[in-house]
Amino acid sequence: MWFSFRPDEVLKPRLTEEPALEIMALKGESVTLNCKARSNSNSNLTFVWKKDNVELVNSNVIVNSNLDQDGKSVETVSELKLFSVEHSHAGKYQCVVSNSYGITYSQQSTISVLVYPTFIKTPKNVEVEAGQTVKLECAATGEPPPEVAWHKDGGNDFPAARERRMHVLLGDDVFFIRDARPSDAGVYSCTAHNTAGIASANASLKVLQRPQLIHGPEDRELPAGEPIVLQCMAQGVPKPTVTWVKDGELIMATERHFFIAENQLIIIVDSVHNDSGIYECHLNNSQGEEVGRSRVVVKPSVLDTSNMMGIIIITVVCCAVFTSIVWVAIIYQTRKSGTPKEPVTFPGTELTELHVDCASERSSCKDSGTGDSAKRSSDDLAEFSILLHCARSDHDRGIQVDSVETGD
Repeated sequence: MWFSFRPDEVLKPRLTEEPALEIMALKGESVTLNCKARSNSNSNLTFVWKKDNVELVNSNVIVNSNLDQDGKSVETVSELKLFSVEHSHAGKYQCVVSNSYGITYSQQSTISVLVYPTFIKTPKNVEVEAGQTVKLECAATGEPPPEVAWHKDGGNDFPAARERRMHVLLGDDVFFIRDARPSDAGVYSCTAHNTAGIASANASLKVLQRPQLIHGPEDRELPAGEPIVLQCMAQGVPKPTVTWVKDGELIMATERHFFIAENQLIIIVDSVHNDSGIYECHLNNSQGEEVGRSRVVVKPSVLDTSNMMGIIIITVVCCAVFTSIVWVAIIYQTRKSGTPKEPVTFPGTELTELHVDCASERSSCKDSGTGDSAKRSSDDLAEFSILLHCARSDHDRGIQVDSVETGD
């Protein structure tokens, strides 16, 4: 079987490199299109560049030819350079190569000129009071036109959206939040995205709030010595300061008074009765003031050292009074009657025997009773023994008299 071929097909230009099918160029950048062709003939290769099927005139084209090592074919490269591309450079470009044996066309390359997103409206920092409406604006331009999206604190979680308080209209540049709350505070980001890239702008939202008492101090009643712990958990924007007052007087930190958690907790150790009173915590910020109150009652303890001295004094006085009563009773019983002198012995003492005149002793006892009993010394023991002896003798004589009268 014989095959016929035309010599023109072998000798006309063959493309070994064509411009890319699609090229995206940022506005202001430079773009280069390459077209490489080879031929087996000695005929010169001619390159023509077209845009949208129209030949380019006065274009920046560079052509270089190189002979292969075998010397039988020539490879020629044509470069089309576009400097500082503008929207006018966008279109379809094609390379046309020809010699005396024919023409070859490259694929069309589409150049798109992109414009990086640029903001024409940027969100501003906003500071509002709780309950007011927040308004944030954002708009951008670019090529292709960018898509604008909002983010809060780097994410897509919007408390206002969950609570149906957020409004964003398609094609509108304004972002609304009704009935602003502290949970809406944060950093809001507006992003503009297109093929050229992404641009973002940030704004902070601060929602001011009066001080609020989350957990206030509670009334307490406790025995002396136990610690007093009162808390005043607060919230608000700006963060409120906390001060403590007792019965209208400011409480300062002492060796018994401690403040922790930015004064939201007060601890009073070794409580005493004087710690009883009305305690107040005052919360203050630029939006107002809030006050929490509690009544503290410290009950005196039996073992309270402040009362021990009084208890000791009372005990001593009671003992002294009781002792005096005993002495008076004994003296009274021994003075009821007189007796003659009788010998008295005191075992275990140096007073081995005394002749006691009970009548005179009673008289002396009466005189002694009018004296200062506080000056008694160890002789009181002897006197007490003599009195007992006299009382016992009176009792014995009474028994003898009764016996004589009855004839026993």
